[in-house]
Amino acid sequence: DGGSSDEQSGSRAMGDAEEAGAAQLAAALEGHDDRVWHVSWSPCGALLASCGADKVIRIWRRDATADAWACVATLEDVQSRTIRSCEFSPCGSYLAAASFDS
Repeated sequence: DGGSSDEQSGSRAMGDAEEAGAAQLAAALEGHDDRVWHVSWSPCGALLASCGADKVIRIWRRDATADAWACVATLEDVQSRTIRSCEFSPCGSYLAAASFDS
């Protein structure tokens, strides 16, 4: 059967990717109202910043007791258009953002 052959090929490819250390979904963070364009780890690895088309930057922290991520800060009304990227400073005290604002 042609369908089962394709499925077997797909299964083998998946197995090969898993053996090669392919990335796996660790968590899905919900909160943005539109497409997310960029995420950035803080230098210490404890925080994650995300930004996107909803013109919002969210700061996330992993709650180890609940084994989940929680939004701990929201930066709104700082950009008037899509925020394409955000990055922590090397010391982790500052966050820079780039958008389509003029």
